[in-house]
Amino acid sequence: MDGESRDLMDLLHPLKLPYIVAIRSNHSVLMPQDQRVRYNRWRAYDPPLAQPPNQRRYIREMIFGKRRTVRSYQITKGSTDRVHPTFTHRKSA
Repeated sequence: MDGESRDLMDLLHPLKLPYIVAIRSNHSVLMPQDQRVRYNRWRAYDPPLAQPPNQRRYIREMIFGKRRTVRSYQITKGSTDRVHPTFTHRKSA
């Protein structure tokens, strides 16, 4: 990640708090040609701050090449059949 999100993550990381940074779906990740993107299976979860509180969402991890400290997730509100590659970066606790 480069640009504004990298600057924000560099400020948050030393605080050693869990954080989530949403990345726009039209952003990309540069990887070496010999690496690939892997997607774990979808899992249902209920976001802690959702209104109404029982608003079900779906999440899966996206792994760009190899798993790193900062992980990338894809999140959707509805069907997981045709989800665009919108992703979120989350620091593992």
